[in-house]
This record gives sequence, C-alpha cells and structure tokens, in this order.
Amino acid sequence: MAVENLKISSLTFDDERADLASNITGEWTDVFTYTVPQNRIVLPFDGRHMYVKLTGSEEFTGTDVDGSTVTLGLGNFDPVETPQESESKYVSAWVDGSSDGWQEVPVTDVDTSTDEITLDTSGVAGSSQDVYIYAQFRQGQGRFYVQKPSGGSVRKASLHTFNVGKMHQRNFYKPDQAPTLARTLPIIENSRFILAVKTKVSLAWDLHHSDHPNNAAKLEIPAAFGRMDQVGENTVREYKQIFSGV
Repeated sequence: MAVENLKISSLTFDDERADLASNITGEWTDVFTYTVPQNRIVLPFDGRHMYVKLTGSEEFTGTDVDGSTVTLGLGNFDPVETPQESESKYVSAWVDGSSDGWQEVPVTDVDTSTDEITLDTSGVAGSSQDVYIYAQFRQGQGRFYVQKPSGGSVRKASLHTFNVGKMHQRNFYKPDQAPTLARTLPIIENSRFILAVKTKVSLAWDLHHSDHPNNAAKLEIPAAFGRMDQVGENTVREYKQIFSGV
C-alpha cells in the first residue's frame, strides 16, 4: 500500500465515526471504538508518537473558595505524577462562580502521596461553590486492538498493551519518551479499531460539557486514511490472513 497517496490524519476521541462508552469498573471494557466506513481503509502508524490521556473525575459541593488557594483531597482515584510536565497538562479544575457561571481555575500543585490537589481560586470569590476536577490516574491496564467480525464469531488482533499509570507518566512532547503503537496493520472496511481498559476508576467522558469541558482527556493516534480502491488485493488478503489464525 502506498501510504504517501493516502490522507494523513489521526484517530481521536472526537471523531464522528467513533463511539465512546462508559467502562465497567474492574472489568475489561471497550471504551473507544472507531468503525472503518464502507470502501475505506485506515492504517494506524506504529512509528509515530501517540497521545493517550484517560481521566477520572470528582465533584465537590459547598466548597469555600473565598481565598487565594483551596486544597482538596481526591477520593475516587489516585492522580498520576508527571514531574516532567506542569499540573495543567494532566489535571483541570472548574469552579461554579455563581453569577459568573463555571470557570476554569489553575491547578498549582498535585501531592500524589496524599492525593491532594491545590487550586488557585484568587479569581473566584464566595463560599459554598461547586468544584469539578478532571485528572489522569495511575490505576489500570489498557490495550489497542483491531476487531473484524467474521461469520458468527468476532476475532481480534492486538496492536498495543500498556499500564495506564505508566502511559500517563510518559512525556508526550519528547521524542525519546513519547509512546508509539507496538505494531500496526491496515484496517479494512467495516473493521474496528478499539481501545479497551480495565481499571477501578470510572472514566470521565465530558469532552464538550457546556459548563466544564474535560480538557485533561485526549487521544491522538496518527494514521493514514484512504479508499479500498487505493490499495491492492494483496493488502486485503494479508489483512484477512492475520485473522485466520487468531
């Protein structure tokens, strides 16, 4: 397949052909599924850096924010520690400023030994405010795989497995530390590219919430997109052969 003739883009959480699903805590759950359209083919790259950021959330009600800082203890999950990056890269915080509505406030510190997050609330006044936190976490496993329905059975081919905490600790902005897929293959029409996770944390998918969008979650897998008639029969045959032994 001549990749240079295909369109280079990325698989993302926002893709209109992707479905996001809530996870079942403690069980493997498919949380992101991209279905390749009819007469289309997708080739995720194994040599280009990918971005994988999954988040949990916690809401605090009746919080006194009448001061320069507020420190909150997370109870739903353990926030990840990424000393290479600023806290704003993996935690976002929103405060309901009453008449001003919800507004994002800076995160100034994350203490992973106590699971406490410190916010700069100097721009928000008052007491009994609601606070919403999104943060990347340390617990769980994840895997990317391709699924091709075949007759009455469903067959899978693994592309990458990872520890969620270690993935979140990777510096996505340094070429020698950023993660890549372990392997790749061209995904033909009607097949699926899937992210599955197993974690005790309930994933937060409020990507475009009108009050507090989830700025801490992100997926970006570089890929080539094209039509089936842009590739030869050998590509389709090789793809089907991969699943014959799965």
